[in-house]
Amino acid sequence: MDNPQAHVDIPKMKQGHVNGVTVSLWSDPIFKAEGAVKRTQLMLDFAKRELEANRDALCLALNPSDLKQSVALGKITVLLGI
Repeated sequence: MDNPQAHVDIPKMKQGHVNGVTVSLWSDPIFKAEGAVKRTQLMLDFAKRELEANRDALCLALNPSDLKQSVALGKITVLLGI
């Protein structure tokens, strides 16, 4: 669904012919050690839920084979970085 308040959403990416994105799972330095790990895990869990909810349009690439498959299927490839 196009979200007029969002700078980026799936319809906008498709309209702009975006075929891949990198999502950084980054924790602000104020979150020390265990807090940073927990926060990063929360972001990873959220990313996985969004990928699952939008599996018709998005494909997580964990390796080169996943990337090739995503391209072959015409999906938007998502790379996660920590």
